[in-house]
Amino acid sequence: MEQEIFAAKLGELKKQQDEFMGCLDRFQSADTDSIDQYLRHLNDEYQQNTDFLENSIREGRSPAIVALSEAQLTYYRHMRDILKDKLPECMDSGNREQDLAEAVSLYAEYAIDFASQAIRHALMVSLKAIDLQNSYDPSNNII
Repeated sequence: MEQEIFAAKLGELKKQQDEFMGCLDRFQSADTDSIDQYLRHLNDEYQQNTDFLENSIREGRSPAIVALSEAQLTYYRHMRDILKDKLPECMDSGNREQDLAEAVSLYAEYAIDFASQAIRHALMVSLKAIDLQNSYDPSNNII
Protein backbone atom coordinates (compact mmCIF):
# COMPACT_ATOMS: atom_id res chain seq x y z
CA MET A 1 0.00 0.00 0.00
CA GLU A 2 2.74 2.47 0.95
CA GLN A 3 4.49 1.86 -2.37
CA GLU A 4 1.47 3.36 -4.16
CA ILE A 5 1.65 6.44 -1.94
CA PHE A 6 5.35 6.80 -2.68
CA ALA A 7 4.71 6.42 -6.42
CA ALA A 8 2.01 9.10 -6.28
CA LYS A 9 4.28 11.46 -4.33
CA LEU A 10 7.10 10.86 -6.83
CA GLY A 11 4.67 11.64 -9.66
CA GLU A 12 3.85 14.91 -7.91
CA LEU A 13 7.54 15.67 -7.53
CA LYS A 14 8.19 14.96 -11.22
CA LYS A 15 5.35 17.29 -12.19
CA GLN A 16 6.79 20.04 -9.99
CA GLN A 17 10.26 19.51 -11.45
CA ASP A 18 8.89 19.78 -14.99
CA GLU A 19 7.03 22.97 -14.03
CA PHE A 20 10.20 24.37 -12.45
CA MET A 21 12.27 23.69 -15.56
CA GLY A 22 9.54 25.11 -17.80
CA CYS A 23 9.36 28.27 -15.71
CA LEU A 24 13.10 28.81 -15.85
CA ASP A 25 13.03 28.44 -19.64
CA ARG A 26 9.90 30.55 -20.11
CA PHE A 27 10.91 33.41 -17.85
CA GLN A 28 14.57 33.61 -18.89
CA SER A 29 13.71 36.37 -21.34
CA ALA A 30 10.37 37.49 -19.90
CA ASP A 31 9.51 41.03 -18.90
CA THR A 32 9.47 42.14 -15.27
CA ASP A 33 5.66 42.31 -15.12
CA SER A 34 5.29 38.67 -16.19
CA ILE A 35 7.86 37.54 -13.66
CA ASP A 36 6.26 39.62 -10.90
CA GLN A 37 2.83 38.17 -11.70
CA TYR A 38 4.14 34.61 -11.50
CA LEU A 39 6.05 35.41 -8.31
CA ARG A 40 2.78 36.59 -6.74
CA HIS A 41 1.24 33.25 -7.73
CA LEU A 42 4.16 31.36 -6.17
CA ASN A 43 3.96 33.49 -3.01
CA ASP A 44 0.25 32.63 -2.74
CA GLU A 45 1.09 28.92 -3.00
CA TYR A 46 3.86 29.36 -0.45
CA GLN A 47 1.42 31.07 1.93
CA GLN A 48 -1.13 28.29 1.45
CA ASN A 49 1.53 25.73 2.33
CA THR A 50 2.58 27.78 5.36
CA ASP A 51 -1.06 28.01 6.46
CA PHE A 52 -1.40 24.24 6.04
CA LEU A 53 1.69 23.62 8.19
CA GLU A 54 0.48 26.03 10.87
CA ASN A 55 -2.89 24.27 10.89
CA SER A 56 -1.16 20.88 11.16
CA ILE A 57 0.76 22.16 14.17
CA ARG A 58 -2.37 23.55 15.86
CA GLU A 59 -4.75 20.72 15.08
CA GLY A 60 -2.51 17.75 14.41
CA ARG A 61 -3.70 14.59 16.05
CA SER A 62 -0.39 12.85 15.58
CA PRO A 63 2.66 14.06 17.51
CA ALA A 64 4.78 12.92 14.55
CA ILE A 65 2.84 15.13 12.10
CA VAL A 66 3.09 18.07 14.50
CA ALA A 67 6.86 17.61 14.90
CA LEU A 68 7.44 17.27 11.15
CA SER A 69 5.27 20.30 10.40
CA GLU A 70 7.11 22.36 13.03
CA ALA A 71 10.48 21.36 11.55
CA GLN A 72 9.43 22.31 8.04
CA LEU A 73 7.90 25.62 9.10
CA THR A 74 10.96 26.47 11.20
CA TYR A 75 13.20 25.76 8.22
CA TYR A 76 11.09 27.96 5.89
CA ARG A 77 11.11 30.86 8.32
CA HIS A 78 14.79 30.56 9.11
CA MET A 79 15.78 30.53 5.43
CA ARG A 80 13.47 33.49 4.71
CA ASP A 81 15.13 35.44 7.51
CA ILE A 82 18.60 34.61 6.22
CA LEU A 83 17.64 35.75 2.72
CA LYS A 84 16.09 38.98 3.98
CA ASP A 85 18.54 39.96 6.68
CA LYS A 86 21.86 38.16 6.53
CA LEU A 87 22.77 37.42 2.92
CA PRO A 88 22.56 40.97 1.61
CA GLU A 89 24.80 42.13 4.48
CA CYS A 90 27.43 39.56 3.52
CA MET A 91 27.82 40.93 0.01
CA ASP A 92 29.95 44.01 -0.23
CA SER A 93 30.42 45.18 -3.80
CA GLY A 94 29.39 48.67 -2.80
CA ASN A 95 26.27 48.45 -4.96
CA ARG A 96 23.15 47.52 -2.96
CA GLU A 97 21.19 46.26 -6.00
CA GLN A 98 24.10 44.15 -7.19
CA ASP A 99 24.59 42.76 -3.67
CA LEU A 100 20.91 41.85 -3.44
CA ALA A 101 20.97 40.15 -6.86
CA GLU A 102 24.06 38.18 -5.83
CA ALA A 103 22.51 37.21 -2.49
CA VAL A 104 19.29 36.00 -4.12
CA SER A 105 21.28 34.04 -6.73
CA LEU A 106 23.31 32.39 -3.98
CA TYR A 107 20.11 31.55 -2.11
CA ALA A 108 18.54 30.08 -5.28
CA GLU A 109 21.59 27.90 -5.84
CA TYR A 110 21.47 26.72 -2.23
CA ALA A 111 17.72 26.03 -2.47
CA ILE A 112 18.28 23.82 -5.52
CA ASP A 113 21.10 21.96 -3.74
CA PHE A 114 18.88 21.55 -0.68
CA ALA A 115 16.05 20.19 -2.85
CA SER A 116 18.44 17.63 -4.33
CA GLN A 117 19.50 16.56 -0.87
CA ALA A 118 15.86 16.38 0.23
CA ILE A 119 15.10 14.08 -2.71
CA ARG A 120 17.98 11.77 -1.73
CA HIS A 121 16.75 11.77 1.86
CA ALA A 122 13.19 11.02 0.73
CA LEU A 123 14.49 8.07 -1.31
CA MET A 124 16.43 6.73 1.67
CA VAL A 125 13.49 6.84 4.07
CA SER A 126 11.09 5.52 1.41
CA LEU A 127 13.34 2.51 0.80
CA LYS A 128 13.65 1.96 4.54
CA ALA A 129 9.85 2.08 4.90
CA ILE A 130 9.43 -0.41 2.04
CA ASP A 131 12.08 -2.68 3.57
CA LEU A 132 10.36 -2.57 6.97
CA GLN A 133 6.96 -3.25 5.40
CA ASN A 134 8.31 -6.13 3.35
CA SER A 135 9.95 -7.71 6.39
CA TYR A 136 6.89 -7.19 8.61
CA ASP A 137 5.34 -10.49 9.64
CA PRO A 138 1.77 -9.99 10.86
CA SER A 139 1.76 -13.44 12.46
CA ASN A 140 4.20 -12.11 15.08
CA ASN A 141 1.61 -9.60 16.30
CA ILE A 142 -0.80 -11.61 18.38
CA ILE A 143 -3.59 -9.50 19.80
